[in-house]
Amino acid sequence: MSINDVDCSIGPYNDTALKCSTSGVYNKPITIQELNKIWNENKCPEAFELAMNTTQTDNYCKLQYNQKSSCRQQDDIKNLFNAYLQSCKIDSDSNSLECNEFQQNLINLCVNNGLPGICGYFLGGKIGEGCEGYPDIQGYCTSKSRSEVLNSKILSSLCGCYVEPDPVYLNYTLVTPDCLIGGPNCRSCNGEEQLQEEICVGNPACDPLCRSSTTSQKAYTPNGNFITCPQNICVINDVKINVVNSTINNGINFNSICGGCDTTSGCLCVISGVNVSQTMSTIGVGTLNNFCANSICLEDGATIGVPCGDFNPVNGTFPNFQSSVNIGITFLLVTLVIIILVICITVRFTHITTK
Repeated sequence: MSINDVDCSIGPYNDTALKCSTSGVYNKPITIQELNKIWNENKCPEAFELAMNTTQTDNYCKLQYNQKSSCRQQDDIKNLFNAYLQSCKIDSDSNSLECNEFQQNLINLCVNNGLPGICGYFLGGKIGEGCEGYPDIQGYCTSKSRSEVLNSKILSSLCGCYVEPDPVYLNYTLVTPDCLIGGPNCRSCNGEEQLQEEICVGNPACDPLCRSSTTSQKAYTPNGNFITCPQNICVINDVKINVVNSTINNGINFNSICGGCDTTSGCLCVISGVNVSQTMSTIGVGTLNNFCANSICLEDGATIGVPCGDFNPVNGTFPNFQSSVNIGITFLLVTLVIIILVICITVRFTHITTK
């Protein structure tokens, strides 16, 4: 498919994208009303998609990912965010309706599958690989803590893949290096490969904060491929439950939260929440034996994962089930022996006194 007689470098589509990004005016006063007007009048999401995915070939343009345009647009979107921050704040209760409307426009832009990595420069502070002449900046998400991101729907959408990944999760999500560039040979490492450290690496894209279709994903700029996670990650937390609950009318259950996790293939279940017991009961799970039997459960903040059958959602701990059973049986036996002894002594004493 091609678009004839369009100069990719100065064509009308790039002109529209430039206008949408407010590049050149972001450091001048601009109101949120003006931003919303520009956005609505120019069909900006479509303009950005066409600009990033149009490549010049000889005397015509064809629809194909354009690395050079991607670099430019990552910088333009940084400017767009800066323009927004003149009048509004991200994830703020003090925002006006106009600010919240445009904030959602920005989120939709960042999670758009047709715009791989377009928000990466602003969110992470580094331009994509292969882009030259763009200095590192203070990334918006790099100053956010994991708890801040976890407890905010807005920050989860923007920063889930841009906060520092938890090293514990990286140890449980080893993959082939091709995963880090969105390559075709991306796969989870098996037992043998894990012994060969040089071909297995932790994958930040598998971090639970990054594993959501509503989260802005990182992309590898040279080829435009998203950095993906080949492993099934089952994330159960208050934010995930609230997000899913807002999109499903008939209530939620375990399969709504973690449809890719089953007793055959297993997965990594990451469980957290203000109240773990309440979090689990919300989706009707009292025990994980029937849901993640062949999986590893890792409570958020824990350093060691255990088989999910040993996870106790009542208090959010990983009890030694066998030890608990043995202690209980021992206690019952001792109590029973004491009762029998008391009865025997009582009967014996009564028999002696009656004589």
